[in-house]
Amino acid sequence: MPSPSPIRRKSTFKTTVKTVIQVTKPFADESHACCSKVRQSHYSDNENISRGVFMSTITKDGSQVVIKPGRDVVASMANEFRAELNAQIQESPSELVIDLAGVEMVDSVGIGVIIATHNSLDQKGGKLKVINIADDIYGLFSTMRLDRHFSVVKAG
Repeated sequence: MPSPSPIRRKSTFKTTVKTVIQVTKPFADESHACCSKVRQSHYSDNENISRGVFMSTITKDGSQVVIKPGRDVVASMANEFRAELNAQIQESPSELVIDLAGVEMVDSVGIGVIIATHNSLDQKGGKLKVINIADDIYGLFSTMRLDRHFSVVKAG
């Protein structure tokens, strides 16, 4: 009797594709300046990172930088978020603030990105502050004692 073959899982890798609409110069044959050609391009997340297309809101005020991801900090967006944070760290801000308003979930990869950001800032003499944290995420940060390494402020 032949032995049963092992069950193989089908590996699925999904790349998020975003549509970027770019307005270019008017058509040469158009007499109105308002008639413009619109070009749509499709880029994956990695291409967006290399092109400098970020999804977080970044506000600079002197040597303080505030980054608001506006969505869950999870593995699917970690590379993009890491690139955004690293780009700001290269400018050596004295304080980098991550505003988690509207963020409902942070997974282990997201926590790793935040810790790596703290370590990079610490090496450059900067400080990390995480603000507007939902209650359950704040509980997780406190349990992990992250509040002993950088400033952690609850929402509200």
